[in-house]
Amino acid sequence: MKRILWYIYFSFIFISSVLTIIDDFNPIRVPITLLCLLGLFCFIRQKPLGSRRFWRAIFWLQVAGLSAGSAVALFYMSQELLIQAGTLVLFAAPLVYALHKYSSINNDIWAKYDLEKKLELANGLFSKSNQAASTLTTEIEGTERRSQVLISKNEDRYTIEYSIESGDSKSKSSFEVMDLKGLVSIVEQETGHKICDFQYRT
Repeated sequence: MKRILWYIYFSFIFISSVLTIIDDFNPIRVPITLLCLLGLFCFIRQKPLGSRRFWRAIFWLQVAGLSAGSAVALFYMSQELLIQAGTLVLFAAPLVYALHKYSSINNDIWAKYDLEKKLELANGLFSKSNQAASTLTTEIEGTERRSQVLISKNEDRYTIEYSIESGDSKSKSSFEVMDLKGLVSIVEQETGHKICDFQYRT
């Protein structure tokens, strides 16, 4: 029922926006309006598109636009402008709410989207080779620290070999996982390396 109400609101705001664009075309406002409509549609469908930070920026642009319109109305204290600004704020409030929720860091769709992308990258690595490696070099208090991760695929399991060299100190550890999801989790949480940093070995 809630989604149906959102679709009704989307249809209403879409038609209103199209009529406004036809009546008063503004090359700056039109792209923002269309992006807001796209963000609203994605929120209703709960589908990730682009990046969360991009949609958070669109949210703030919408808030800034509404705030500017309200500030102008308050400055001139025009009854007509105040009514227009108030109507616009009420009309756009659900849209602002939707953009805020959609771009929130607490929205699970972004975590799932990121995981799907990482799994896709990992799958691509092992479609070309049975080994992939990543090396990171950092400097801590003047001492170079070099960490390396080597992943080997053997039939239906993956072996992760993790080594660290820091000055004269050396350490090694290894993990074994059965699927790509476990692989991504171990690599990024236990080693600090990112799946996007890996290169396949021939």
